[in-house]
Amino acid sequence: MKKTISTHYYTICKNIVYILLVCQLLTSFQASPLPDNSASETELSSATTFEEILQELEDDPHLSGISIGLSIQDTDTLYLDYNAKKLLRPASILKLLSTALAFKYLDLTTPFATKIGYTGTIKNRKLKGDLIIQGESDPTFASPRYEEDIEKVFEEIIKPLKDLSIKQITGDIVIDASHFEKAQVPTSWEYEDLGNYYGAGATSLNFYENSYSLVFQLGEYVGARTSIIKMHPEITELTLINEVTTNEEGSGDQAYIVGKEFSNDPIIRGTLPMGKAFYTIKGSTPNPVNVFLDYLIKHLKANGIKVGGKAKICYDKIDQPVEWIHTKNSPPLQEIATKLLKDSINIYSEACLKNIGLKCFNFGSTDNGIKIFENFLFALGLQENAFYLFDGSGLSHKNLISPEGFTQALESLKSEENFERLLSSIPKASNYAAFADLEDITQQQIYIKSGSTSQICCFAGYIRTEQNKFLSFCFMCNNCPKRHTAFRVFVKKLLQVTSKL
Repeated sequence: MKKTISTHYYTICKNIVYILLVCQLLTSFQASPLPDNSASETELSSATTFEEILQELEDDPHLSGISIGLSIQDTDTLYLDYNAKKLLRPASILKLLSTALAFKYLDLTTPFATKIGYTGTIKNRKLKGDLIIQGESDPTFASPRYEEDIEKVFEEIIKPLKDLSIKQITGDIVIDASHFEKAQVPTSWEYEDLGNYYGAGATSLNFYENSYSLVFQLGEYVGARTSIIKMHPEITELTLINEVTTNEEGSGDQAYIVGKEFSNDPIIRGTLPMGKAFYTIKGSTPNPVNVFLDYLIKHLKANGIKVGGKAKICYDKIDQPVEWIHTKNSPPLQEIATKLLKDSINIYSEACLKNIGLKCFNFGSTDNGIKIFENFLFALGLQENAFYLFDGSGLSHKNLISPEGFTQALESLKSEENFERLLSSIPKASNYAAFADLEDITQQQIYIKSGSTSQICCFAGYIRTEQNKFLSFCFMCNNCPKRHTAFRVFVKKLLQVTSKL
């Protein structure tokens, strides 16, 4: 009995000592946390050479265990080469190269056109035939980014019908989509992206950037359900399933839309923060052509024009002659490119890519655009194993390119005919809050595009140094969840040192 008590007592003492040791270890970990990223956001480096910068990279605990590739060069000199041959995902910096491609192949004045016409004959205010609308995937058509009022868009479409005194259309309203593929988005885009505004693909006839806004009324306590009180533009065929709840103030927008092209029952999940009564999020329109047709029919009726037939999309060539009566042109390519790169608009890049396929192969598809894109990069001097392309915007997780290949492409672009147009479209460093404390002169000499997802943070562009060197750079970081702040601080150090060359 004594032996049993003694053993039991020993065991208890041993467990107590073990618990105390664990508590001491936990206390020491809590007392020595990793440096806070946000605290170092505005700190500039004292380093003056790339060697010192790279040493800081090696010593930074926030940047350990992730994939980083860096390249800085001009025509004659490679200034920085750190994992520069490593293939990495570029995210939206790919838009620099696809926009350069657009400047090479698309019309500078009118890159996109939407045409209105009819088949048959007009007699006694009656169109005995079909009304035809043919698009070239203009991403700016009825775009809110151009302050283009939806009502005015349809007034412009209906005006030529009024000019012809048409009061009745006996046939159908036909969207001629025969020159474009039916698929809106590249096959490699991830399902979780498709329902959200940045996952909007490009069609033959884009409408309102193929997106819509939802206004939520928040609950009065954490966990309370929300309600959708407004949608714009109205999409009557959608059945929204709202599972969004209210979260604490400061928790941020954690709502997302689960959906896909041609699917009319998107699910909205996640949370929205308290602090204001209403909150707005944006989704991608599953079938934008149908939304356009609904609006068109309403406006035709409102203007006293009867339609005897149906509204439909035609993917086969129209076998009757079409009399074109109106063309709605897009803004110039320079203006589109500036908005594309500044706001990083995926649908703009995808529409350009498909339209390049249309120009070169007489059929607008992602695959045809990619063929031209690949040949374009080959012509810029890139080798076949230096990149893999699956879209024009960079949203595809399958895109791969090396930092060295990227800067080589940027260097070769300097000799392109429209390079100055491209350069003037690229945002300056002053547009990014992360680089706000660089010297004003330095900010104005850096042309930079960012690219980021939850796992990616990249920057690429051009910099003119104090010694008047004009360098190309590409800084890529992959597999870096919650490390974006640390990498941005590191990039700022790189730009600071580069500007002194």
